[in-house]
Amino acid sequence: MNEWNKILTVYQNFISVDESEVLWLKEKFKEDNFDNNVSWIELSDKEKQIKRIVRLKVISRSIDYTLGFSNYEDGIIDLYEAIEKSLANIDSMAHSDLRVCRLKLYLLLTKKKINAYRNPKDIKELFLLELKNVIYDCLNSNLEDYFSQQVNILYLERKVYIMQRIMNEER
Repeated sequence: MNEWNKILTVYQNFISVDESEVLWLKEKFKEDNFDNNVSWIELSDKEKQIKRIVRLKVISRSIDYTLGFSNYEDGIIDLYEAIEKSLANIDSMAHSDLRVCRLKLYLLLTKKKINAYRNPKDIKELFLLELKNVIYDCLNSNLEDYFSQQVNILYLERKVYIMQRIMNEER
């Protein structure tokens, strides 16, 4: 939460920031309709990802896995890993650009939504369309090389695209 507030403050200080987007981000980040399981809430982000992977491993031994019923869980795990890698790459660089801050805010929002639930199927919205638009904005900027080579944003975009397809098939 502290990291979120710090980045949001930096983001808001840029002149060309859309105030309605800032309000939307704040509203979505404040939402707290999380899993009520206390043992889940108390886990670290890394421990939650390990639990998701272990759960998928158990599912992979069932007939449902071979029928493709675990695509959603696979997609969530892959998307989460892509988000973590992108955040780590952003943190290792010294860029403090509007697009860098904006991307980081959307990544942290998506990460929070994923970590909110023990069962990935309980996740109602991940704002993937919005995240994809932010990714495209980054790729169409003067920092395209930075985003594609340093942040590895093309890999992230692919995972977002795959997760969007999976979520659309689930509906």
